[in-house]
Amino acid sequence: MAKMIFTLDEVKEILLSNNQIPHYIVDFRTEGHTVFFKMDIPLIPPIPATIKYVSYQDNIITLEIVRDSVNGKLADKVVSRVISKFQNKMPTYTKLDYPNIYVDVKSLLTNNGIMGVKVEDMAVEGNSFTVTTCNA
Repeated sequence: MAKMIFTLDEVKEILLSNNQIPHYIVDFRTEGHTVFFKMDIPLIPPIPATIKYVSYQDNIITLEIVRDSVNGKLADKVVSRVISKFQNKMPTYTKLDYPNIYVDVKSLLTNNGIMGVKVEDMAVEGNSFTVTTCNA
């Protein structure tokens, strides 16, 4: 078993270094335990949004796009429509069901050639992202 603790800024750098952030996500930054980003899509002004960690269960990490961060119902509808158009461009291990984002961690690891590791738990506390693993 191993326990790895990262700051959210370190997680951001790992994701960026491994090209795991879609090209239409811009101004991707962290502050404390919150991730902020803007979606820059042609013909639509950049939409600011915030993501928060919800849970990790049965190999699925659940994140939520915080609705208050997208400035009301109009932006809510726009983001929902935009996300539905990009669902087919997301990796197979990611599912978008606005406002939730589900990531199948086992599939993510397999798709990236990481074998022999099982993620037992994930947690976000403050600015720390903790991953606990065990043998597969």
